[in-house]
Amino acid sequence: QVEPVEGGLSLEVDVRIQGMAEPTVLRVGEVHVSVEHLPPVHLSVFLDQEYPAGRPPRFEVGCVWLSRAQLYGVCRGLDEESEAMGEGSCVLLPWVAWIQTQSTAALGLGGDVEVLEEG
Repeated sequence: QVEPVEGGLSLEVDVRIQGMAEPTVLRVGEVHVSVEHLPPVHLSVFLDQEYPAGRPPRFEVGCVWLSRAQLYGVCRGLDEESEAMGEGSCVLLPWVAWIQTQSTAALGLGGDVEVLEEG
């Protein structure tokens, strides 16, 4: 979803993680569930009017089954992608590709993931 906002554009993208080498076991309390596909990672991006000539876009990442530490790891990975590409680079597609294909290692998927219970 793309929406014009004051000073630029706002984008909302749901990105599915691909390529888990083995099933991931989600643990919620005493319940363990083996899954091969997980809900998407939600990427919110603000592109200012100078994009891509200026600095990389501002972004937020959300996902119902990731911990804060894991979300921070995704953000750090996207920041590293931006730095590697250099100032003035188009980073949106590389960010989506990183989440899809490389975030599994950064998140430690393919093993056990503990899901925090609400409440």
